[in-house]
Amino acid sequence: MRSAQDDDGAVAGLGGVEDLELGRVKAVVSGVPDPEIPAVTLADLGIFRGVRRRGDEIVVTLTPTYTGCPATSIIRFEVETALARHGFSHVHVETVLAPAWSTDDITEEGRRKLKSYGIAPPVKGAGKGTLLFGTQSMACPRCGSAETSLISEFGSTPCKSLWRCRACHEPFDAVKWLEMGLLPCTGQTGSGGGDRGRAGAYSGACAKQDPTDARIHSAQSC
Repeated sequence: MRSAQDDDGAVAGLGGVEDLELGRVKAVVSGVPDPEIPAVTLADLGIFRGVRRRGDEIVVTLTPTYTGCPATSIIRFEVETALARHGFSHVHVETVLAPAWSTDDITEEGRRKLKSYGIAPPVKGAGKGTLLFGTQSMACPRCGSAETSLISEFGSTPCKSLWRCRACHEPFDAVKWLEMGLLPCTGQTGSGGGDRGRAGAYSGACAKQDPTDARIHSAQSC
């Protein structure tokens, strides 16, 4: 019996009967830790999009946080290794860029884990004004104080910024806030698949984007 993938990435078969093998694959991939932030899993970050059958093989779909992410190939390898360790050999790991990833895809559990790990999670649905007119304030993940200041737009990785808490005097990383669809993209489309109605940001929607400068690019047309 062939199964179909729901929009939310869940696996369902004819009449809602779950494909147990796909369910096991989903459980394995969901538990793979992120190589840059091992406190969270691929499911926590929302970059694991789903699993489906294609002929005799199983296809696992992942979406990187941005097209230039250096961890993309490592994540693919870790997923393939984890699945092979559980006896799944006929699996193809596929990277898709549309719909693009957003920080709103990070689960509530993922946000809790980030904070516990000492990284300030992005505010969900913060709004356009944050990127257009100023830098959003970040609460310190260590002491909870809102008395913080931005040190650098780039932290330990391009998708994080570096902050300092004026209350406990500790530096900390914060995940940069990103929401797709802020402004129309007027440039040529890249490998993101021609979704011209969305800003390039971290995704592959625009061929002219600088993947290391998503905060500015996502707030402006190309």
